[in-house]
Amino acid sequence: MALLDTARAVGFTRGVLGGNRRWLVVAALAWGIRAIQIVRHPSSKMIYLEVIEPGETLTISALGPAPTRREVRGSERARRKLRRREARARVLFFRARNRHRVL
Repeated sequence: MALLDTARAVGFTRGVLGGNRRWLVVAALAWGIRAIQIVRHPSSKMIYLEVIEPGETLTISALGPAPTRREVRGSERARRKLRRREARARVLFFRARNRHRVL
């Protein structure tokens, strides 16, 4: 596979961009082999197959990867920080309200 990749790259550079007919043929052959490989081995694979009758519903959902420990710790840290900020804001609000109270 590495040789084929190299042949495609060098063939394109020297054949298409450089104007060398032999390298152009090498590039065309390399690209043709690669195209045949892609057609013969498609990347998508069937996971599930079932016939759906009229009136039936199909729901497709995908879950992402589970969060890493670092992500969990970061979100917990952010939650704690937000709670502290809200508590400070409440305290400052009540202090300011009591300070400006007129009897």
